[in-house]
Amino acid sequence: MPAPDLVTAVVYKPIAGEKPLWDFPDGCLAHREVAAYLVSERLGWNIVPRTWLRDGRFGEGMVQLWQETDPEQNAVDLVPEEDVPDTGWKEVLQGQDENGWIVSLIHEDTAALRRMAVSTCW
Repeated sequence: MPAPDLVTAVVYKPIAGEKPLWDFPDGCLAHREVAAYLVSERLGWNIVPRTWLRDGRFGEGMVQLWQETDPEQNAVDLVPEEDVPDTGWKEVLQGQDENGWIVSLIHEDTAALRRMAVSTCW
């Protein structure tokens, strides 16, 4: 009897389709994501999913194991400016909603998120 087909869901981001960042050279984002994974693993944080470089349909790119969302975790939120909590959250930016009201994009202030930011922004 043949072995069943094993399918692993991944995200594939080809280098050719990258949208450049203002603070990083063009064509380097895939390598940056692989580096973030390696840093996370080396430091024992284990917060970046397995990530590697591969050739794919649209050329070389980054491949990362798919991660299901945790319904118990709300790491990012969009709230009215006056509802930004004093503790436990950091304001990322402000903008206007479709009615012209000022809103704030916030993210949780946790050790795990700080470690993730360090591993992807070094």
